Amino acid sequence: MEHMRGMYKTNPKAFAEWKEWCMYVHLLTDIFGTLEDPKEFDEEKLFAED
Repeated sequence: MEHMRGMYKTNPKAFAEWKEWCMYVHLLTDIFGTLEDPKEFDEEKLFAED
C-alpha cells in the first residue's frame, strides 16, 4: 500500500494508468476489481495526509 501511495503522490497520471492496466489484466482484483466489475477505490481519501 505504501508503494501505491508513493506512486499516486509522485505521479497520479501514471498511477491511474497502472490501476487501469491492473484492472484490465485482473491483477490486484481484491483492491481494484476489474474493468467489468470495478471496486470503489478513492485514492484521494485513502492516500490523504494525516
